[in-house]
Amino acid sequence: MHFTLFFLLSCLFLAFGGCKEKNVSSTHILKTSFFTDPSTIDPRKSADYLSSTVVCLLFEGLTRCVSGSEVKMALAEQVEISEDGKTYLFFLRPSYWSDGHPVTAWDFEKSWKTLLQPDFPSPSAYLLYPIKNAQRCSLGVCSTDEVGILAIDERTLKVELENATPYFLSLTAFPLYLPAPSHIDLPTCWWEDGRIDKIVCNGPFCLKEAKPHSHLTLKKNRQFWNPSSIFLDEIDIAIIPDEATTLQLFERGELDLVGGPFTPLPIEAISKKKLSLHSFPIAASTFCTLNVNQFPFQNPNCRKAFTLTLFDHPLIHQLIEQNDAIPALTLLPPSLETKSLTLMEGDREKGQHYLELALEEMRITKQDLGEITLYYKANPLDKKLAQAMQKIWEESLGITIQIEQMESKSLVQKLYSRDYTLALASWIAQFHDPINLLERFKDTTNPKNYPEWNNEEYRDLLYQASSSLNLQERELLLNKAEELLEEAAIIIPLYHWKSSLLVNPKIEGLKTTSSGGILIEGAYTIY
Repeated sequence: MHFTLFFLLSCLFLAFGGCKEKNVSSTHILKTSFFTDPSTIDPRKSADYLSSTVVCLLFEGLTRCVSGSEVKMALAEQVEISEDGKTYLFFLRPSYWSDGHPVTAWDFEKSWKTLLQPDFPSPSAYLLYPIKNAQRCSLGVCSTDEVGILAIDERTLKVELENATPYFLSLTAFPLYLPAPSHIDLPTCWWEDGRIDKIVCNGPFCLKEAKPHSHLTLKKNRQFWNPSSIFLDEIDIAIIPDEATTLQLFERGELDLVGGPFTPLPIEAISKKKLSLHSFPIAASTFCTLNVNQFPFQNPNCRKAFTLTLFDHPLIHQLIEQNDAIPALTLLPPSLETKSLTLMEGDREKGQHYLELALEEMRITKQDLGEITLYYKANPLDKKLAQAMQKIWEESLGITIQIEQMESKSLVQKLYSRDYTLALASWIAQFHDPINLLERFKDTTNPKNYPEWNNEEYRDLLYQASSSLNLQERELLLNKAEELLEEAAIIIPLYHWKSSLLVNPKIEGLKTTSSGGILIEGAYTIY
C-alpha cells in the first residue's frame, strides 16, 4: 500500500459525458437537490457531506483537488517545503473576496487559529493537529500565539508541523482549511432573512438566496480568481426530503442531478434505471456506534453480543444490495483497507453466549436492561436498516430496542454530546489514508469519537504510525490498531457507500472522486 500525497477529494475521477460537439447553452444553470439543509456554510464548522459540498463551492483554499493524487495549487501560487518536511511556506496569488477586499495570509492565520480555540464549535479541528501546538491549543494548554501558523506578510503564510506529514498538502484542500474572511464575521444562522449579504465568499460561487427546508441558490462569483474555469452561472439546490418526489422531478426534467450522497434514490429507481446510473464506490461507510459510557455498553461482552448477532446478517445484506451499496466485511472502506482478513463472522449462538456472560458480569437480567433506543437520521435506507436491526436483536437476543428518527443536524449534535446509547452514523474519508478514519478514536476529545472509547495501546500505535517514515512498518502499525478497534466492538460496520447518480444528458463536465466528492464547478449545460 502506498501512502503518498492524496487529496481530500482526490483519487479516481470519472467524467460524465464525452467530447461530442454540441451547441453550448448561453446560460448555464444546474438544478439539483439535497435531502436536508446543510448545517453550516462556515468552513471552520463544516463536517457533514452536504455542508462540505456547499463550502467548497463558496470558498477557495491554498490547494484544490485534481485527478489522481496530484496536488494543484489554488490560492497558493507556490509552496516551499523544508528538507525535514516540517515547515511549509505558501506564497499566495492576488485574489479577492466577493465584496472586493483582498484575500490575505492573515485570513488563513485567523481562520485556522479561531477554529483551534477550545470554545469554538469546530467538530473537525483535529484535522489541524499535524500543525505545531495545534492540539495543545485546542485543549486549552497553550495560546494561539504558540501555534505554528504565521502570516509573514499579506501574501506569505508559514506553517510549522509537529512532524513530517506526507499528506499535509492534501489536508489544505479540505473544507476546514478554507479561509473564512477576517474582515467580517460570517453569520451563525446563515439562512436568516437579511443575512445573505453578510456572507462574503472567495470561491467559484456566492450565495444568492436561501430559505430553510426549501432551497439554496448559488450564483457565479465575479471576483473569483479563476473565472474562466467556471461555466455555470447558477446552481439551484432544492431541499427535498422525499426520495420519490426527487425522482419525479428529475424525470420531468425539473432537476438535472439527483442521487449519490445528495439525495438517496428509491430502491426501485436503482433497480429500474441501473443501465443509466453512474455508480462508483467511495471511501465512506455507515455503521452502528455503541456508547461505551452508557449502560449496558460499558461491558465489552455486551457489545460483542450485539455485534455478533448483527454483523453480516442476510437481512442487512439484502437491504444494502438493493440500495446499490457494499455490505461491510471490514471496518474501513475497501479503498482504504490494508488488511486482507475480514472481521469476525456473524454468529447468533456466540452472540447469545456473550450476552449471558455480560448479564452475569453485570449481575442483572434482561429485564434490567430497560429501554434501549437506536437513533437514526431521516434517511430512507437508515430507516429500513434500523427496523431490520430492531427485528434481528429481538429475535436473536430477546432484547426489545426502540428506534427513533431524527433530523441529521440533531442526530449529529446528539453524537457529539454522547447523549445516546445506540445510533447509526457515517464517515467519509477526508484524505486518502487509513489514519484519517482511525484517528477519530485516538482520544475522547475528538467530537467524532462517538463511542467515547479510550485505549492507550491504540493511541500509541497511531502516534507511531504518524511519525514512521518506513511505509511497511507504518502499515503494520495501522493494521494492529484496526485489530484493536475490531476487538473492542465499539462500532458495527454495516455498509460501504457507492454513489449512484442520475444525470440529465444536457449536463456535461461533472466529475466525481473516490472519496465521494461531486465536482460541480466545471459543469456546463448543452442544448
